[in-house]
Amino acid sequence: MGRDRGSGRGVVLALCLVGCGASTGEAAGPVDPAPVQRGAPVSYAWGTTDGRVVSSEELRGRATVLLFVTTFDLASQAEAKHLEDLYRTHKPRINAVAVVMEAPKYAPLARSFAEVLGLSYPVALADDATRQGRGPFGVISSVPSWVILDRDARPVFAHAVVVSLRQIERGLRSVQR
Repeated sequence: MGRDRGSGRGVVLALCLVGCGASTGEAAGPVDPAPVQRGAPVSYAWGTTDGRVVSSEELRGRATVLLFVTTFDLASQAEAKHLEDLYRTHKPRINAVAVVMEAPKYAPLARSFAEVLGLSYPVALADDATRQGRGPFGVISSVPSWVILDRDARPVFAHAVVVSLRQIERGLRSVQR
């Protein structure tokens, strides 16, 4: 697991760089997702709202879009719907997972989040390590935050805060080449 944390540091750096630009009052508008140096595959396993487990091992073989969210954040809700649109148009060529960055006691809210938004992809609860910044993706400092993994579970780019579907599709195309 130590190797995974190191490879995720590039994701954290990319999230921080993009997130900082978004929070400094610079000109509003879409910011391209930050490319991430491909490193070692990351390893994760999170419990889902329907009682299953979603893991990097299970999702290997296809590009995977991870969306880190909170249930109470309107931007997270909007981006979860955008991911649903993306997932429906690219299924079965991609995987999608929303990762709720809230404590296990909020599992009922995460279930409601998935149901109310009509999400057909897995919604998982982040484990303690992920929530505390010790997981394979390092510190997730903003929600929503996006990470795209290639078919071998290696991070290829990340973006903090709101992103357009076009930007995510561009990132997916770079993985699927």
